[in-house]
Amino acid sequence: LQLKSNDVSKHYLAQAAAQKRTSMGTKMAKPKVKTSRVAVRHVTPKTPNATSGSSTPKNTPKTPKTPRTPALLLSTTPVPGLPKGWIAKTFKRSSGKTAGHKDMYFYSPRKEIKFRSMKGCQTFIGILAEPSVEGNERRALKIYKKRGNKF
Repeated sequence: LQLKSNDVSKHYLAQAAAQKRTSMGTKMAKPKVKTSRVAVRHVTPKTPNATSGSSTPKNTPKTPKTPRTPALLLSTTPVPGLPKGWIAKTFKRSSGKTAGHKDMYFYSPRKEIKFRSMKGCQTFIGILAEPSVEGNERRALKIYKKRGNKF
């Protein structure tokens, strides 16, 4: 059986994938192309060496190339529809592709916990009203997070 060069490379890739699967313990799939046996060279993946490459670990967060400029505080107002003490702060983005956009955040009265939505505030206030919490914002925050709510 005569093989074209393209068929040989497909066969080689199929054989290499099958060999990898068998070494991992999964079932080996039969190759789609029926050909005569071709020698397959096992290639081991390169592992990063401690002496070569970069000196920083992979999980280290990258620092931005340019420092981010802080958003400008436009207003601080009490929130209508929420209990006394809740504050809404409006910020204007000063840099980046979305410069000029305004963001509003809601802050709780005692611990000044920051919320991004009115719905989150109302959920938190509902938890504060529960008898087991007794108005304690720290306990309410733990329950809020435990129930899968996000900020």
